[in-house]
Amino acid sequence: MQRPKRWIRGVVIFVAAVMTLGVVGLLLFSVTTTGGWERYQEEVRARGEPLTFEEIEASLPAIPDEKNSALILDELAPALEAIAQEAKEKGVYILSDNKLDLFRGVDPERIDASRKFCAEHAETLKRLVAVIDRPEGRWRINPTAAVDPTMQLDLPGSQVSRSASKLVALDGALKAIDGQTEGVAESIQLQWRIADANKYTPSTIAALIRTAADALALDTIERGLRVGQFDLDDLQVFEQTLARRAEEDRFRLALLGERAFLTGMLDWVVSRKFDPGKADPSEVAVRSGFTPQFIYRRNQHSIGLMIDPLLEASANPERLWECAAQADERVQELGSLDFLAKTFYPSLSRACELNARIILSMQMMRAAIAAERFRIEKGRLPESWDDLVPGYLLAAPIDMYDGRLVRLKATDEGIVIYSVGENRVDDGGSVAAPKERGRVLDIGYRLVRPELRTLKIVAEESVDGAETSTPAPE
Repeated sequence: MQRPKRWIRGVVIFVAAVMTLGVVGLLLFSVTTTGGWERYQEEVRARGEPLTFEEIEASLPAIPDEKNSALILDELAPALEAIAQEAKEKGVYILSDNKLDLFRGVDPERIDASRKFCAEHAETLKRLVAVIDRPEGRWRINPTAAVDPTMQLDLPGSQVSRSASKLVALDGALKAIDGQTEGVAESIQLQWRIADANKYTPSTIAALIRTAADALALDTIERGLRVGQFDLDDLQVFEQTLARRAEEDRFRLALLGERAFLTGMLDWVVSRKFDPGKADPSEVAVRSGFTPQFIYRRNQHSIGLMIDPLLEASANPERLWECAAQADERVQELGSLDFLAKTFYPSLSRACELNARIILSMQMMRAAIAAERFRIEKGRLPESWDDLVPGYLLAAPIDMYDGRLVRLKATDEGIVIYSVGENRVDDGGSVAAPKERGRVLDIGYRLVRPELRTLKIVAEESVDGAETSTPAPE
């Protein structure tokens, strides 16, 4: 047999060496990447943080059934789930996403429809009142369903909580219109209880639902002050409740749930329980059968490293918002091996902004309450922060959008306390919701002089825009 030429043998040896080095390098990279994820898990647990939904569940406080407001909402789920669609069909205020602005005026036909709607659901409202005696709520998430990409997780209480808070807000608004101040105060407390039914649900969606319910409660306070006035005891309760809620680390549990969901979903891929390629055959490179497992471990690690700074900043809403925006930018800069992290990581900056905004809104409402207390005691509305700080308010709130003091401005009817909002432009305290679709220019709350606290009746379909005023009930 003729011996192969020397150069051929050299090529074979070179190719074999390169392949060997490649395999060794790949193995080392695999071990390093997998080890990085394993070390990350150890570090997280050493910090005392839960990493999975099972661990989150075990870390949450136990709430006895007789104290759990979520159980009442769950019992009322069939009625509450049907309310949203019914209200939309009937054009009911608040529940059908129609803003009820008592400063602009109310349409008599819409108010009549809203009264009739509340009367039809009086039994549901009566049963919701039981939530007032249950300070906290807790829905339980199925840990398997939470990370299974083949299932669409129906977060417990999402639609139910929205409908319940809107129904109670509508009832509170009607009581404000009727001058039932005590009933309005009870409605506000009930709205906060309904919001807290989502307090221990580890999900950004649940956190935002709670934020929306809190916003409705603030709107109800403003409506009550538009056509009447609360006594000092009620104002003090509102102020104390707002201070307590604003000091909570409201978004931390949501971030823990987000991390558990994203990393848990990739665990399903690694275990071959789910194949992304089968869900979308065009994405061949994502198929678990074609992608080495260490790639998934690398992406789990990358996701964890993206969320960690958010968890560290969660107690400071403005800092959290800033970190979330930075994280969204870093996600776009990830390398090709982190394609899953780039694909699955959600943009959290908007959710974190809304979280910061509700805290700012609570601070502005506390300032409005301080202004109302000042008015009751001094006989006039404050003209500047100097009238309120430090006698009625420890400090004026800072506007998260421009870093300056929140504005306190005199108007023809009274005062408005406002932030410049997302456009970062001072639009003069234009906080009214636009009639057409669109965002408000500024964000804040209005307070009118007591002699102007009347109910405006405005026909929404009137061509000439004529309106009448009805004195607020005594």
